[in-house]
Amino acid sequence: MGGFLDSIEVLALVGPAGTGKSHRALVLAHEKKAEMIIDDGLLIKGSRILAGRSAKSEKLVITATRRALFMDPEHAREVRERLEIETPKRLLILGISENMAYRIVKNLGLPEPLEIIRIEQLASETEILAARRLRVVDKKHAVPVVSVDVTRDSVGQLVDSFTVFFRRRNDRRVLGENSVVRPRYSILGGISIADAAVRVLAAKAALEVKEVIKVPKVAVRMSNGAVYLDLNVVLTYGEKWRPILLEIQRRVFMQIADLTGLEVRAVNVVLKAIEIPPGIA
Repeated sequence: MGGFLDSIEVLALVGPAGTGKSHRALVLAHEKKAEMIIDDGLLIKGSRILAGRSAKSEKLVITATRRALFMDPEHAREVRERLEIETPKRLLILGISENMAYRIVKNLGLPEPLEIIRIEQLASETEILAARRLRVVDKKHAVPVVSVDVTRDSVGQLVDSFTVFFRRRNDRRVLGENSVVRPRYSILGGISIADAAVRVLAAKAALEVKEVIKVPKVAVRMSNGAVYLDLNVVLTYGEKWRPILLEIQRRVFMQIADLTGLEVRAVNVVLKAIEIPPGIA
């Protein structure tokens, strides 16, 4: 996109939903000298919301995912314009996967991350499990901003808030506040996506590739909140198969990730058959 945004150094903190990324974001940003944080559709500085709209304010998981990825052009433009005003040197992006981090920077016109930090590098297995319980059982999410900003942004129902400290030898500085909220889509109740719906979306995405004649089988496997897909396809005779299969894989991945909000770990495409037109010996 060019201009000032190209000069920003981008770091990314990634890990599955509910593993404590937002809880640790302020401390990590301090240690890495990142002046701002992008989390769940918000641009945050010093525990204050500067721009954007929280994904947690959306009523559906699908629209929340689109909000977190900055897929709405106006939403992305607002955040880009504020970055131009603030001129940060370094930025920390939070995402559920490396792919999500790369898609956020692409949609915002930012450089690719210089460093990818996984939540497992910062938190123990016990801490991650405790964070998952907060998300899955209590349906609470942490936002690294003060509670007044949470209220102004209308992020669900404010549940609690706690101060985040930077602790090191002879050093106990207040970094900011994390507010714990119940997102609107949690308040409305649980949401699940049937395997059959994922299969239909995957088949539709594959059939959008013109060389694909049939998709006789789509298998879906869910594990730890992530989805694994296996597709059998039938292609036309006389084409170079490898680039076609790669395009099928790409389209299926994008379709499922965009429309369901699920973390797609694998899309395995198998060329099951070749259809030979009549008249070809």
